Amino acid sequence: MSNRRAKIEAAASTGRGGVNKIVLATVVALVAIVGTVTGVILTSKSSTPSASGGTATPKHLLEGTRAINAHPEVTPRAGAPLVEVFEDFQCSHCHEFESAVGATFKELGESGQARVGYHVMAFIDEQAKNTASQRAAAGAVCAAEQGTFQAFHDGVFSTPAADPGKGWSDAELEGIAGASGLSGEALSAWRSCVADGRFTAYIEDRTTTPWKDPKIEGTPSVRINGQLVDVRVLATPELLRAAVAAAATSSK
Repeated sequence: MSNRRAKIEAAASTGRGGVNKIVLATVVALVAIVGTVTGVILTSKSSTPSASGGTATPKHLLEGTRAINAHPEVTPRAGAPLVEVFEDFQCSHCHEFESAVGATFKELGESGQARVGYHVMAFIDEQAKNTASQRAAAGAVCAAEQGTFQAFHDGVFSTPAADPGKGWSDAELEGIAGASGLSGEALSAWRSCVADGRFTAYIEDRTTTPWKDPKIEGTPSVRINGQLVDVRVLATPELLRAAVAAAATSSK
């Protein structure tokens, strides 16, 4: 039995959650509230890209990875560690994690203190019985092509869907794209990118391949310099900054 299949069969049937227990610290009104939450486990999904989907490779990937470079315009500082974040836009615990430290990941990437990239995954669609993860992921990768990945990513996580059961509608995702700074020709290019499924194969790869790492059992997951880091070590802005600073020191 493959490791991936073992993970699938080990998952409890608990809606959008699973059995991987992750402790997160959520900062609300300057108060850190630490709770035990259930991470999202991989659902069964074919690794074969859709026949109608595109096979293009995003132009903004972190060097040596398949992660979207959140800040391709930034020149990283010498010794800046590589930080990869694995998320599914419908993952409730990813929303909690983003609420706690999403702004800090952005700060570290924008300042060049870390090379921050995201693996946008779309495995929750099967559990949720919708296509919102796939469509949001496509919107994010297409936004990256226009240089607005971070703003679109943050917009999806901060914008509740009008119908939570169906997830974000196409119109809602386009609204987020517009709010992220896209307009005119850039917004038209984003629409075309989404409509033609340009990055279907890439998203499928990011949805399935990460699970080959036996240490990755749920989302959110984070790697620093290629090593999976327990999210408890990153669960507050202070802890995340400290972990990145320590990795930068060790990489010099």
